[in-house]
Amino acid sequence: MSLGERNTVDESAGKVHAYNTSFGFCVVLITENGYDKLTGQAVLSKTADAFKSAFTPTEIRTKDPSSFAWREIQDLRRQAENGIGLEAIRRDLDETKIALHQTIASVLERGEKLDTLVAKSDDLNLASKTFYKTAKQQNGCCVVM
Repeated sequence: MSLGERNTVDESAGKVHAYNTSFGFCVVLITENGYDKLTGQAVLSKTADAFKSAFTPTEIRTKDPSSFAWREIQDLRRQAENGIGLEAIRRDLDETKIALHQTIASVLERGEKLDTLVAKSDDLNLASKTFYKTAKQQNGCCVVM
């Protein structure tokens, strides 16, 4: 792989995502088959960026690769996945559910207001019919010339 190149290989057991960074190291992610290719590559990018910001270029080039602590790599991976993947989807779903509940509540409130207006309209209609009948009876005894 040349510098800056990305690749995803589908295997029967899962997927292998690889990113050969332009600043001198390769990031590899092995996932289950259901893991999306774009998400895998995004995780690799964020991990590479976090790694690059955590260590100087000299450290990256000269430090013995086995001296990078596994905990450091795990922390970088978690940071990279923070904005990606299932957690982000869950956050978006939670926000969508809240907005949906608020919309449903406001629609129901409007529906109640409409029901109240319809009831008042029916009452006014009945009152106007009663007024018309009463006025007709009152005016029935008089002759207009």
